[in-house]
Amino acid sequence: ALDNIHLVDCQFDNYGFVSAWHDASTIYFDANNYLISRNYFEGNAGNAGVGTAIETHGSQQVVTDNILKNVSTGVNVTGVGTTNDNIIIANNVMLNVRWGVKIYSQTSSGSTAGLRNTQITGNMIIQDLDMWFNTGSTPATLYGSGISVGGSWDLPVINLLIANNNIRLLPFTSLTQASDNNGNGINLYDPMPYSAQHSGIKISNNTIDGALSSGIWVALDVVDLDISNNSIR
Repeated sequence: ALDNIHLVDCQFDNYGFVSAWHDASTIYFDANNYLISRNYFEGNAGNAGVGTAIETHGSQQVVTDNILKNVSTGVNVTGVGTTNDNIIIANNVMLNVRWGVKIYSQTSSGSTAGLRNTQITGNMIIQDLDMWFNTGSTPATLYGSGISVGGSWDLPVINLLIANNNIRLLPFTSLTQASDNNGNGINLYDPMPYSAQHSGIKISNNTIDGALSSGIWVALDVVDLDISNNSIR
């Protein structure tokens, strides 16, 4: 495996001209002990080929102080590696995104442990629904969430802190579809029959402006859940 990586002070600019959506991440790390910091990402605005800026697999990950602009998804945080422990996503700026941070925990690639000890803190997430309307995977008109635990995953998320993030939705005109588990500021959704039991989740001191569905939506099997001191406007 390729471990102990620093990706710092790099620029990825004006990319993603493929017209059809595909599962693409500009930076995709499957490694341990890495730092992704002070990088600049700017996709081709509203183009289906832009995809995700940063996708993480593995343990001891730090993703901090990056600018992610005009990307469909800012960061995918995955629990699908053989270990997925001690992950920090902090102080990033995500501008004109459909989704800010997506969190997954699934049996795949030898994973059995799920996602553990993850902090998503101090990020600014600005969502632009018009930019990404009718692009991406089917159904392409569903709106995204600022921070989301993706549903239909079969391994637990254990000890997750979502704190001090600022999530804001820009005004929009597109006829975007509504759904309980889409369009929330913070969305924790893991339905049966896939659902694992999650534990140790804390959501605190976040500011959420203009969410189209719920400010905070929780629909999963979880013990030790703390939601406190959030501002939803």
